Amino acid sequence: MKTTRVVFLLPLVILLAMWSFHRPTNPVHAQSGQSSAPACCGEAVPHELDFAYYTLRNGFTSTVTLVSASPQAFSFTVAVHARSGQTLLASAVTIQPQDRLSIDLGQLLTSLAADVTGAFSDGSVAVYFKGTPTMMAAN
Repeated sequence: MKTTRVVFLLPLVILLAMWSFHRPTNPVHAQSGQSSAPACCGEAVPHELDFAYYTLRNGFTSTVTLVSASPQAFSFTVAVHARSGQTLLASAVTIQPQDRLSIDLGQLLTSLAADVTGAFSDGSVAVYFKGTPTMMAAN
């Protein structure tokens, strides 16, 4: 009986050992808005900077302040998400090197013909840009 157990378990142990040696040692974990593959040959990698909540209700104003840490000017896109699920994309904006840029969400949404007292009175914001993750920060 003991021999039967060893004969049955030995191939299982060998298969598990082989699997552990041949599986990838660096599994890829994709994060929201980030590329899972490293940039190649100077290629810019897309990044997403998220702002969890804004509100324009009850006379509030909401401003997103972005700070460039890049030595070169670069463009980014702002996406405003209403809580109802609608999304509006603003035209690409360019930020200058080492510059600070404040975006008034009420003015931005009004320029996009959004209903700032209805669907877009609150929600979230995402900023998309290509480059290194440290090129831009929120303040």
